[in-house]
Amino acid sequence: MLTAFSAHLHELWQRGLPGKRWLLAVSGGVDSVTLAHLCAHWQAKHPDWQFGIAHMNFQLRGQASDQDQALVEALAASYGWPWYTRAVDTAAYMQAYRCSVQMAARSLRYEWFAELLAEGWDGLMTAHHRDDMAETLVLNLVRGTGIAGLQGIGSKGTRLRPLLPFGKAELLAYAQTQGLQWREDASNVEVKYKRNWVRHKVLPAMRELNPNLEQTLARSADRWQELTLLLQREREVFEAQHCLTLPHGKYVAIEALQNHPAPKNILCEILAPYGFSYAQIQQVWATTTAQAGKVFASTTHQLLKDRTHFILCPLTDQTLPTIEIQSPESFPIQLGFGCLEADFVEQIPPKPPPTSLYLDAQKLDWPLVLRPWQAGERLYPYGLKGSQKISDILINHKVPLLLKKYVYLLATAQGQPLWLLGLRADRRWAVDNKADKILEIKYIPTK
Repeated sequence: MLTAFSAHLHELWQRGLPGKRWLLAVSGGVDSVTLAHLCAHWQAKHPDWQFGIAHMNFQLRGQASDQDQALVEALAASYGWPWYTRAVDTAAYMQAYRCSVQMAARSLRYEWFAELLAEGWDGLMTAHHRDDMAETLVLNLVRGTGIAGLQGIGSKGTRLRPLLPFGKAELLAYAQTQGLQWREDASNVEVKYKRNWVRHKVLPAMRELNPNLEQTLARSADRWQELTLLLQREREVFEAQHCLTLPHGKYVAIEALQNHPAPKNILCEILAPYGFSYAQIQQVWATTTAQAGKVFASTTHQLLKDRTHFILCPLTDQTLPTIEIQSPESFPIQLGFGCLEADFVEQIPPKPPPTSLYLDAQKLDWPLVLRPWQAGERLYPYGLKGSQKISDILINHKVPLLLKKYVYLLATAQGQPLWLLGLRADRRWAVDNKADKILEIKYIPTK
């Protein structure tokens, strides 16, 4: 066990861990006590590594909770490690936020862990093992999950789970062989909790079909993790080729989706970060051949089915705020699906993109004003002899009625239009050959 653990931790280090100062989440149970023992042996051979222990007393089991804390503190002292303990009123938290015991405990401890990590620790080690991985996969599958949920509970960033290669039976046998002391939580055998039901009822039945169930699920999780990476890369390629992100919304080409071999998965990858479920994605996909106008909503965003695109925008009835830009140093400015950045350039490209505006810096009167466009305002677009109503420009660019109120106009302090963001610039402010200093204002979409 020691050899296997050391080899695994060395492999994780070779992949690029953030540092050598790690905080261990220790409950006092056999899993976390075993993790601490293994880390102590690792430290004996790698004295440049430092460990500390964090234990949260949830005060749910009376004297037993206090005894857990006492054991953990004694354990940390025996290794000469710093330790942190915190007692919390979990029952009050559950009542205040109307959540389950598991959700309350998770929220409380990870909020606290984040505070501790900010004090100089490189990351957090938890004692999740291969059986926990199996339980999580089954729970996610029953609840309904995408491919990402089938990856299980691997190590990510500053959260390390170095016991995932080992099963519960291996950890228990090691702890017994080493004469370790730990505490048993009586609630672990109560099947009223979903995870315990899976642990004591579902997984034993599944092992009758496959005695190596946990190993099989761990291998599957590893494959799903790579499939997730492939899907993410495919989504990035699709977005680069078939999506347009403007300050007022994100446009997703419907025809390109229809021609893709996995359209619903791509659409889910695009929309999931904005709160859309896969069940909604299926409903959205069913409208690809329907008339324009259907609107779907998550808790934060709305999706409009237009003629040729699905258009995503924030879910709000508020008008756009007016932003005063005092100088070039006021950038970047966050907007909708991206931000405005500004920089001085030496020349203008032959075909300037609509997402960039070029101005003669010496002729500018600051501040500039970023505000909603107003009815009746006109712009002098490049390529036209006269002016054109902004409302007509929006019609020509097929901006849906639902989104027109989210289009920004950059104007002078006196109200003269400079740029309908991401769409058209006013030619009256064109940069001539005499300009010594050219300011480029660019809209950068959020990736």
